[in-house]
Amino acid sequence: MSELLWPPIAEGKSLVPLRTATQIILPHALAGYSTSVFDVIDDHVKYQELAKISISAFEDNPLYYLTYPKGGSAEIEDYHCKTMIKFTEKDRVKTITVVDDSKDAQKIVAFAILFLGPKPQTQSMEPPVYSDFSFVKSLKNQEARCDDYEKDIKVHLMCVLPSYQRQGIGSTMLEKVLEIASFEKRGVFLKATPKGKGLYEKNGFQVMAEARVNLKEYKQGGFYVQSTMVKRG
Repeated sequence: MSELLWPPIAEGKSLVPLRTATQIILPHALAGYSTSVFDVIDDHVKYQELAKISISAFEDNPLYYLTYPKGGSAEIEDYHCKTMIKFTEKDRVKTITVVDDSKDAQKIVAFAILFLGPKPQTQSMEPPVYSDFSFVKSLKNQEARCDDYEKDIKVHLMCVLPSYQRQGIGSTMLEKVLEIASFEKRGVFLKATPKGKGLYEKNGFQVMAEARVNLKEYKQGGFYVQSTMVKRG
């Protein structure tokens, strides 16, 4: 019997497959959207907006709902913003944003954060009330050290609002990541969720290591597999 992996397939349904390798298009400009790259976003409101996008993108992932079992809150948004999203001018960080230009307010619908140097130090603060980081720690305890900041850029986060997924936006951001890496003459490494792994594989990333957690320990089904992936050359 094959091993059951997360995410589960609902009875009578099948998961929508990722585009095949021949169907993936990495456009320089996605119609109706604009892509920008920032060294530092000097706007606290935009950082909060990115935090909300990240939470929304991960709400159905055990990384989020097992860590915050009581659901979202302003405290969680603030914690996520300060410990995962917001960096300073001294950090070698680039942020890619994708904006839906059809919206009057030019809504940010996706973003990626890249580390071009050693992992920056984020703000230290007490975790939100009722948070449980045991699942995250289970993954971290298995992580293999595949990072080499002299050779590679790290994709720290890449998130797309759920209502904008499967429209080529993730592929567009990944193309921009690869352009930056090519300019820097470096490779790219990242930690892929089960849902995101296929996109990276189809664009030449290789799995260097996997961290696996049996979700039965958390009264869930199947195994959650996080893949450390690298693309060089």
